[in-house]
Parts: sequence; structure tokens; C-alpha cells
Amino acid sequence: MTFNFITDVRQLARSILVADFSDAEIQKEVDAAQAKIYGLTQKSDWDSGDVQLEYVNKLIVKQAAIWVLEHRDTSSFDNILDKWSTEVNNGIIGISDTITDATLDVDIVVIASDYESYPLALEDDDQAIPYRSTDLQV
Repeated sequence: MTFNFITDVRQLARSILVADFSDAEIQKEVDAAQAKIYGLTQKSDWDSGDVQLEYVNKLIVKQAAIWVLEHRDTSSFDNILDKWSTEVNNGIIGISDTITDATLDVDIVVIASDYESYPLALEDDDQAIPYRSTDLQV
């Protein structure tokens, strides 16, 4: 499925007219929705290789539509907005729970080594001998 975020948000937001909400204004809400979802999932490099990409895109469209509709008189569809907000938040939680450290944008580096200085080396090896450099640098 190919997403055209502006068109999809416009349709979900009750076919809101361009005169009521411009493409640029909808794009601003789409960008904010992406920032919310990418920030909360701690992943911003979603691509076609991710099995949850379509779901993430649907959440982005739904969140942006919520924010677009909030600019209007929402009294007639408050229940729908509450339901959608719950769906988006639960979706983000569900995605976050399934993301492993290997899929996050953050590099995790763990470095471990034995002590190399003589007093600390004795903690690892009680037979350690003092280290003396043979490299003389002048």
C-alpha cells in the first residue's frame, strides 16, 4: 500500500476541504505525527523492510487526522477522536514493545577487557607481574 499522507489525512478527516485546511497545514500535522511516533518508538528509519511500516503509516495518518479535526468544532465527533487517540497510543505502545535493541536507531557498544595496570591486574590474576614498557619514546 502506498501512502499519500496528505490525501489520506484529508479523507480520514471527513474529507476536509483545501479551503478549510491547506496541504501545507496538513503536512505540518503529518510531520508532527511522525515526530511523535518516531520519538516514542525510538526508531526513525522505518522503511519497506520493516514489517510494521504499513501500521506505522496508518498511525501517522490517524494521529495527523486527529490534530486536523481538533482545529474544528469537535463536539459532534469527540467520541471518535477519543477512540482514535486510544488506538494510536495503544499502537505506539504495541510497536515499542516489539522493537528489539537491534532495530533501534541507537548503537549499543559494550567493551570489556581485563585490567592492564599491575595493581588492578592482581584482581584478575594473582600471579600477574608488573608491566614495564620496552618502548622508549624520545
